[in-house]
Amino acid sequence: MVRPALVLVTFLAAAPVTAASPEVERIRAAIREQGLSWEAGETSVTRMSPAQRAGLRLPPGAIPPWVHALGGYRPARPPPPRPSLRSLPASIDWRNREGFNLLPPARDQGDCGSCWAFATIGALEGVMTIRRSEANSSLDLSEQNLLDCAAASLGCAVGGTTWVMAENYMKNTGVTTEACYPYASGATGEKGSCTAPTGTCASEIVRSEDSAPLYSTTPSSPWNPPPYMPSQEVMDEIKTYLQERPVGTSMRAYDDLSAYTSGIYEPINTTQGSALHAVVIVGYDDVGSYWIVRNSWGSDDWGEDGYFRVRYGASSVGMFSFVYMYDEANKDPAFCPDLPTSLELHGTSPVNLKIANCGSAVLSWQAQLSPAWLKLAEGSGQAVTSGAVVAAGTTYKVSATQALPAGGSGQIVLTGAPNGPKTIDVTVRSMPPDAAMAGPDAAPAGPDAAPGGADVGVTAADASTSGSSDASTTSSQDAGMTSSWDASAAVVADASDAQEEGDGEEQSGCGCAASSALPAGGLAWLAVLATLRRRRG
Repeated sequence: MVRPALVLVTFLAAAPVTAASPEVERIRAAIREQGLSWEAGETSVTRMSPAQRAGLRLPPGAIPPWVHALGGYRPARPPPPRPSLRSLPASIDWRNREGFNLLPPARDQGDCGSCWAFATIGALEGVMTIRRSEANSSLDLSEQNLLDCAAASLGCAVGGTTWVMAENYMKNTGVTTEACYPYASGATGEKGSCTAPTGTCASEIVRSEDSAPLYSTTPSSPWNPPPYMPSQEVMDEIKTYLQERPVGTSMRAYDDLSAYTSGIYEPINTTQGSALHAVVIVGYDDVGSYWIVRNSWGSDDWGEDGYFRVRYGASSVGMFSFVYMYDEANKDPAFCPDLPTSLELHGTSPVNLKIANCGSAVLSWQAQLSPAWLKLAEGSGQAVTSGAVVAAGTTYKVSATQALPAGGSGQIVLTGAPNGPKTIDVTVRSMPPDAAMAGPDAAPAGPDAAPGGADVGVTAADASTSGSSDASTTSSQDAGMTSSWDASAAVVADASDAQEEGDGEEQSGCGCAASSALPAGGLAWLAVLATLRRRRG
């Protein structure tokens, strides 16, 4: 029989109570005296009463009865192969990967010992958003689902396990979304009754492909005292996995961490208590000698938007570490399969193009354009001349730098991904006659105006990285600012792309489609333009 690993009792935040200014001042004085590199202040944790905090952590020096049995725990199942790297980079931070934040925001576990659930879910959420290349992702899986239903859960008063049982539940059963199964224990302080998701919520269940405890991070028994100190080999193993995904881990949460607001944390020498706590490592910095850690104490007034930096070797960060696997077959950065093979330009009006990344992290890519009049630009209008990086949903614009006769042609060749190169043929069509009749007042030029005075035309797709790519769909603010043909362009799909005519929707979850509809012509557009002119007046 496989024995469960570490039961994690949390030291956590709750609703604001009485401020503890004398405590914060004492911590600040100790920080100054020791010359430490972090700031302390009033937070949601320091505003808890002493009685509340005392009930949410182990007594100082206590050794739970299961520690001795599990201190030398080494499961028989081997971990997956680590990523092969000749040398580790000096730093990594998944909140800023080539300029993209690829992590969901930090959560708040509230008045419940559920850090183990937030660390488990956080590790899986992180690798999912990285694999999907979702910048500023809104992905939010249900910790309550895990807390209520998994055998790893021992309730709010005790905690739970991040190894074995939690891993098996995430792989075999999975959890639904926060919207389907909202977190309630943070307010009630109690574990809820398990409710199996049904209907649409059942279809939104997410399962991990696999998971792996990092066996080198298991402390030897007895491990308290002295505190666990990860070796350089252990730190290198964690850093190696961090090249591809976040790493869940455990630590000792001392009293003074409650007052952390910024900087590189390490406990003051007069701090007391050392509750066990589960968190997620999302990066590191060798120059500053610290880990970057996602906590679950909220993000409003604790830490650096819910994260903290902690000095290497401090607070036993790194023990009982684990990682999750998700969509491992598609972990290499890649162009999406439904990237258009043909585009049509009308005059100098730009066409929206999403060079989305359907693999891991962000895609470094290059574009070769010919002939010279063909332009590829970022959403701001800045031309892409020597390569760029892209996350899923990033919109670029293809345009001609000068008015051209019908029949002109060009080509965009995209390289930089394992499934490249990708070639997009560009054809120039005649300017729609209705647009020509509209005159110079149809679209006032703005800061993104294309050559020739035509407005770029910001569409609803441009305003959201996950919105529709139909460039003929404008928001209410765009109406009256853009002529009909400025915000429209036709995409001639490859014969192998089974797109329905005129639907204007993306054909995959990666956000790869481009503009799809040509505007109608004739008197209808003259009526629209007349109406817009009256609205301006």
